Amino acid sequence: MNETATGAPAQRDSFEAEFSVDGEPRVLLPAGEYQAVCVRAEVVEMFKFGRSRKVFLHFELYGGAYAGQRLFMPMAIPQKGHKIGRGSKLYANYLIANGQPPGRRDRLSLKVFKNRLFRVMVKSVVPLFEDGTPKPPWFHYSRVGELLERLA
Repeated sequence: MNETATGAPAQRDSFEAEFSVDGEPRVLLPAGEYQAVCVRAEVVEMFKFGRSRKVFLHFELYGGAYAGQRLFMPMAIPQKGHKIGRGSKLYANYLIANGQPPGRRDRLSLKVFKNRLFRVMVKSVVPLFEDGTPKPPWFHYSRVGELLERLA
């Protein structure tokens, strides 16, 4: 083991550390309406500003110049044991996916989204620095803002 002039073990330079990047690069598309199939759902516990939960629906664009591109739609969900509000984004999108209110008042299943084709509204996200100015273009990305209609 190498030692410094003081006899202490030599420390490796932290600038030598390397990290891998999680997930796929985010896509930036023109905002507007697209057709997309919901291919996956995930529930995530988040701790950024306290404790919160989100469901992320993942969509693959269908047809057109951007077919195959993957986008996500985040929606807040309540903590376990709490109910989903009728004014929530999840409830509104559930109604579009299901074509009617849930059969039981105490249950709302994400299965209504699985492998279904939707007409969706895609929006662009422009993250901001703390002073409110937009971050450079390589931070910008697209996501599904809302479901407009279930097609199949």
